[in-house]
Amino acid sequence: MVRRDVSRVPVSDARERIRRATDGAAQTAADSVNGEEARHWERLLIGEIQAGRDPRRPRTRRPTNDATPKSIAEFLDAYVNRCVKPAGLRSIRSVHSRVAALKDDLGELPLDALEEPDDINRFKTESDYADEVEIATVHRVLETLRAAMNWGMAQTPPLFKKSPFHRFRVRMNKKLETTRDRRLSRNEEKRLLDTALSEDEHARASVRWAAAARPYHRRDRALLPARRDVANSEQADQLGDVPDRDPRGDGKGQGEPANPVQPARATRRDP
Repeated sequence: MVRRDVSRVPVSDARERIRRATDGAAQTAADSVNGEEARHWERLLIGEIQAGRDPRRPRTRRPTNDATPKSIAEFLDAYVNRCVKPAGLRSIRSVHSRVAALKDDLGELPLDALEEPDDINRFKTESDYADEVEIATVHRVLETLRAAMNWGMAQTPPLFKKSPFHRFRVRMNKKLETTRDRRLSRNEEKRLLDTALSEDEHARASVRWAAAARPYHRRDRALLPARRDVANSEQADQLGDVPDRDPRGDGKGQGEPANPVQPARATRRDP
């Protein structure tokens, strides 16, 4: 292996080599930066072309007329106009009625009052609307308010910083919707028991009728009904006495086998 003596290289040549190496590294870094910037602008141009716009013309920003709502009533109106109506929901009438109930009780409060649970819990338990309707209806109203707040938090800029619907703040216990809050009276209990007994008797009668249905008997004239099945007496006289028992069992127990064997000469005489 041949060793090169570095000490014999002139100082001017060493400086030139260092300068070339430094310039090459700087040029490589500049090329990488320029390449990344070019790829960025390429993605922007492709997006503009796919959107149907001319990338050579600058985009003009349209002024927004949507002012930030100051009160809860303005916020709920904005939610209905900008989210509920464009969605084309079938239950838009129900949403309008729930929003009206919220506006009557909470409409005059500032918008940031919805971030705290105090006013919402008061509407849930102490408002006139909660006294007039069932707890299930109150829960449907609160679900509409929760959907509106989620929509507000998704706006740019967001209208709310946090949501009050949490298990430690505003809760909606669905078990309360099916809890019985009164007892049956004696008359209601009697009517309920009478209805259950009548249905039980009807079911037992249908079972007895299905079990008492008589199967068809084997008889010589299978197409003719039995004598006792005929409603008209003249038809019974025309039928005569038709037995209901199986004719194959008539020879049993009388000393004659069911299939007697004929002697050989009778077979030769009358094959």
